[in-house]
Amino acid sequence: MDAAGQTLHSAEAVEAFVLDYLRSEVVDPDEHDLGPEDNLLTSGAVDSVAIMRLIGHVEGRLSVTVPPAEMVPANFRTVRTMARYLHGLRAG
Repeated sequence: MDAAGQTLHSAEAVEAFVLDYLRSEVVDPDEHDLGPEDNLLTSGAVDSVAIMRLIGHVEGRLSVTVPPAEMVPANFRTVRTMARYLHGLRAG
């Protein structure tokens, strides 16, 4: 369960969890109105260091390990893409 007592069994729940983390810990809401389809790196909302912090956070919360070879922009381009990727790690 996440901090709100929600289980993270679906890609949608993982997406909401990731968005909540980014909005509360990483992104300045006065500069970016972050949505699930926004390109995180090209929008300037999130840098590579923040992505690494996010990966560490979700690895612990979701009990998954992101292999270094899979830490590529294609898996972390948007919150939605990231959530589907992370949910797939859990299912796999």
